[in-house]
Parts: sequence; structure tokens; C-alpha cells
Amino acid sequence: MKQRQAKRDGLVKLRNSGRNWKQSLVFYYHEFDHVLAGCGGKMLIKAGSPIVLGVLILVAGFALFLLPFGIATYQADKWASASTITMIVLGGVLLLIFPVYEKYISRQGFVPFSLLTDRTVIGACLNAATLFVSF
Repeated sequence: MKQRQAKRDGLVKLRNSGRNWKQSLVFYYHEFDHVLAGCGGKMLIKAGSPIVLGVLILVAGFALFLLPFGIATYQADKWASASTITMIVLGGVLLLIFPVYEKYISRQGFVPFSLLTDRTVIGACLNAATLFVSF
């Protein structure tokens, strides 16, 4: 309602992007790094898109790193089990790969790289992790 009034009053200036619809499609693919495709009325995210790959690296890293802490007591060898050690190491490696992927491979990052290197953000995350562990 207010949008129409703003257009009528000349407050909103429409500008031409200079792109045709194909160029706009490519631009917004890289801008949002995902493609929504209709499939029987359902919206699917394309699995090969860069943001999905970054999210998968991050989620897999956290899952593989944190999962052994909950299931190690149920293993026969407890913490000496090969599967427990493998999951912790592989999860740690994936968590280290994520910033490298965000910096050098992804065109539009999932997390701005400046936040990954900001001391304030790192301190806040470590503080939150410490508080989470304390409970």
C-alpha cells in the first residue's frame, strides 16, 4: 500500500539493470547461489550449487566432530575405537576446509569471510561454546 504511494509521489526510482532475462537469471543464480526448481509443486534446492556445498561441508564437519562425543561410551573400545577417532579427525578436517572453501572457491560465500577472521566474532563463538559446555 505504501509502496504504491511512494511510487506515485516519485520517491521510488526504478532503474534499469541493463540485463536481459537470461543474464538476470545467471546473475541471481550466483547472487543467491542456489537454484529453485519446480518439481511436482515442490521447491527443491539444486544439490550442486555452491551455497549447498558450503552448508554441507559445515554441517558434515559439525556432525562428524560432535557425534562421537555422544556415542563413544556405547562403543566396545570406548574412545580407542577406530570409528570414534575417524569421525573426530574427519569432522575436524571438514571444519578446517570450510573457511578455505569460503575464501577461495565459492563465488558468493555462505558466511562473509571477514566474519570468520574477526576476533570479536571468534570470541563470541568461543564464549557461547564455553557456556554451552558448562550446562
